Amino acid sequence: MPMTRVAALCANLELDPRLREALDDGGLTDAQWDALVAAVRAGRPGDAIVSLLDAVEEAAGSAGLDGISTGPRGFEPLPGGTAGSRSVRGWRCPHPRPCGRGEPDRGGRAPACALTGDPLAPVRIVSE
Repeated sequence: MPMTRVAALCANLELDPRLREALDDGGLTDAQWDALVAAVRAGRPGDAIVSLLDAVEEAAGSAGLDGISTGPRGFEPLPGGTAGSRSVRGWRCPHPRPCGRGEPDRGGRAPACALTGDPLAPVRIVSE
C-alpha cells in the first residue's frame, strides 16, 4: 500500500508544479522531503515510508489539500481492443521498490519521477 501512495503523490506532483510549495507552506520540512526522496530511491520497506507519507498528508491538510498520496486509481484498456495478444510500451517507476506509477510511451523522451527527478524506466507490457 505505501508504494501506491508514492505513485499517487508522484502523479499529483506531476500535475501541479505548485504542490511542493504548498507542502512547504503546510509545514513539511526539507529534512522530511529529503528523507522521503532518499527512502524511495533506496527502496526502503513500506514502514519506513509510511510515516513520511503521513507527514506529507498532514502538511497537505494544513495547506487545505487532501488525498495527495491516496488518490483514486484509474484503468485504461490497451490500444487495439482485447482480441489476441497485444503489447504496449511505456515507462514505470525506476526505484528498487516501484511505486506502481506507469505512463504510456507517447513517442517522447522518458518522463521523470516528480518526487525524485529520476527518469522513469522503460517497460513493455504484453496482454494475452
